[in-house]
Amino acid sequence: MPSLKEIRNRITSVTSTKKITSAMKMVSAAKLKKAQDSIFRVRPYSTKLFDMVSNLVADKEIVQNIPLAKTPSLLSNVTLVVFTANGSLCGTFNANAIKLAERAMMEYKEKNPEITFNLIVLGRHGHEHFVKKGINVSGPYRSVVDKPNREVLSVLADGLISSFIEEKTQRVEIIYNKFISAGIQQPIQEIILPFTAKIKENSRFMPKFILEPDMNGLLSEIIPQAIKVKLFSALLESVASEHGARTTAMHIATENATDLIKQLSLQYNKARQAAITNEISEITTGAEALKN
Repeated sequence: MPSLKEIRNRITSVTSTKKITSAMKMVSAAKLKKAQDSIFRVRPYSTKLFDMVSNLVADKEIVQNIPLAKTPSLLSNVTLVVFTANGSLCGTFNANAIKLAERAMMEYKEKNPEITFNLIVLGRHGHEHFVKKGINVSGPYRSVVDKPNREVLSVLADGLISSFIEEKTQRVEIIYNKFISAGIQQPIQEIILPFTAKIKENSRFMPKFILEPDMNGLLSEIIPQAIKVKLFSALLESVASEHGARTTAMHIATENATDLIKQLSLQYNKARQAAITNEISEITTGAEALKN
């Protein structure tokens, strides 16, 4: 049985940990509120933009003339853009994105063992994970994760588009955690190049658009913008998911620390009572011995 001093030291240690987790929870909750506001501003625009462009590229004859919408016959290289966090202590947030990326690469390898990958990881945690495994990876874009910057992602998107047009890569996918709530983050894997139509199942017919100056000219300008918006939206989703996951993790850690302190306090009181009882017993025994 541990001594009173050991239990006391453990209570002090757990109390200090509780203060830290409680403070981290408050900080993450404040950051989460800002991240949520950013998502709610970008989501409607991103959704409507993609719906509009998807309707425009639904015509197969039009797609054949759009470089960014052409589906290659053979995949020899795939680019994966993985969104993770710079830090840890956010539950399974980083692990979910990393596992999804590793599963995607494994599935591609099963179909074509000769396939190669360009891995772009945003966030220190994911970058270090793949570097330790000996995988060639670009990143980690730490400052962008801490402070989402549309211009940096715009440059990244331009590089992805150039690689696709030059056929250095035949597919570009993004992997991130979509923010559902503070306690729920959904790992998502999406293909952003080639740009494909995402027609709703309940659509019975496709509208015919009259465009000026022409369809090809419009799509050559609007598809790159849609891709840039998608990348920025994915980053905001990932950042909000990180703060939500960390808020939840620190809340659980604080509650666990509170429960542990209660258990240790009870254990301390029992041990203290036993020590006092033992001392009284020794004094009584000694007094009886003196009388005799």
